[in-house]
Amino acid sequence: MTNEVVPPTDLLNSAKVTLSGFITPQEDGLYYVGFHAISDKDNAYIYIDDITVSEPMSSTAPGEVTDIVFVPDYDGANSVEISFNTPAVDFSGAPLVYRKLIVR
Repeated sequence: MTNEVVPPTDLLNSAKVTLSGFITPQEDGLYYVGFHAISDKDNAYIYIDDITVSEPMSSTAPGEVTDIVFVPDYDGANSVEISFNTPAVDFSGAPLVYRKLIVR
């Protein structure tokens, strides 16, 4: 347990907060994950819920989209207009290289 996944984070109230991070193992093996709550003596407590672990993914896969907006149909139809910016970086934070695709 030597790699930090989520840096120390101030939790200012009892509202639910979602924190996430990634572990990139350098080799196959057994890995342990720990959760560390830091506070002044007798000051607070923390509940950890809904932990998710997923299968490995390439660090060169595109990162998350940004500025996503959902606009429901003005007249109430079962449709929605969705807009977003495509990822600019991969999951490791490296810039994505886009190639121009021409279809004829």
